[in-house]
Amino acid sequence: MSQSDNFDVDEFIRNLHLFTHLTRHSIENRLVKNATDKQLSFCQMNLLRVLDESPGLTVGDVSRFMEVSYPAATKTIDKLVKFGFIRRKEDTKDRRVSHLFLTASGKRVIDKYNHIQDEVVKRVSEIYGEDKIEEFKKISIENAQNSIKEPGVARFDVIQQNDDKSKFVLNEVYRTHDAPGKHKETDHYRKWRDAVDDMMAEPRHSVKFSNLFPEDSDW
Repeated sequence: MSQSDNFDVDEFIRNLHLFTHLTRHSIENRLVKNATDKQLSFCQMNLLRVLDESPGLTVGDVSRFMEVSYPAATKTIDKLVKFGFIRRKEDTKDRRVSHLFLTASGKRVIDKYNHIQDEVVKRVSEIYGEDKIEEFKKISIENAQNSIKEPGVARFDVIQQNDDKSKFVLNEVYRTHDAPGKHKETDHYRKWRDAVDDMMAEPRHSVKFSNLFPEDSDW
């Protein structure tokens, strides 16, 4: 039996996936260290980015976004407050509720992080080229075409940025609160998630919105 006959393809793919995950994790931590001298985790930096995009979130919002318990979200927020990166503002109608906002220091940190990250993404795009972008586009459109057939999905848009073809937004509109969870249990979502995982120059993140117009019944 030749040496090639003993080659375990499945093991090779698992090791390659692990290597890619560890490499990306290392790059993420390096980006954070270059943006601030504070000991921040990538998760905490990601929270700063979310607050930059959606100021005024509550602890409950952060808990749902990070998919952690309320106490764990509070602990993360407390650390960022201690560093002077975010501030709490008491709700005018309910003093038990606080809204979270970036401070000037927090804004400077996230702006620096975004600048560094944009340079990395640009470089990755140059290395990967159009082939990877087209591959991501194809698998994402396939996922959207299947997702829109789900009873709980009203819209599922795949949007590509005009001035940077490597950046995409998936605009997902759900009919019920439990629809996003059911979507993530589908085979087509799992196929998309696994296929695009190694294509990401940065981890995926989501921002939640509530519909104001048109009425939910008009979607």
